[in-house]
Amino acid sequence: NSEDNLVALSQSREDIATFLNCEAEEVILGNNATTLTFHMARALASDKALNIGRGDNIVVTAMDHACNVGPWEALARDTGAQLRRIAFDTQTWTLDETSMTQCIDARTKVVAVGAASNLLGSVNNFSRVVELAKEVGAVSYV
Repeated sequence: NSEDNLVALSQSREDIATFLNCEAEEVILGNNATTLTFHMARALASDKALNIGRGDNIVVTAMDHACNVGPWEALARDTGAQLRRIAFDTQTWTLDETSMTQCIDARTKVVAVGAASNLLGSVNNFSRVVELAKEVGAVSYV
């Protein structure tokens, strides 16, 4: 019944939060990554405090799956912001630190990065990306 479903959903969010070392309120579950990312991009587009527009930029990585690029491409197109891609090192298959610092600047509004590449198997240094985003006041989406 629906009450049992709500209990199971709540417990799932608690379990995931424990695993991720965050609050259950920070865990969002949905149909799939693409749909959730489009919802997030749309929500950020209407955020008056964030006020994404021409001259701003949105940052993804060159190793991201389409589900983490398409929504941000659409947001950039709709707001006039520039979409930037953090490059990766083809020797180590990890995000390039120099590219990170070049892409993320004072006009960055959103930085969206996958925790790991499903194509390459690389685990990204997303904590460094989030740190750079925080330094410029950008929203991070991992």
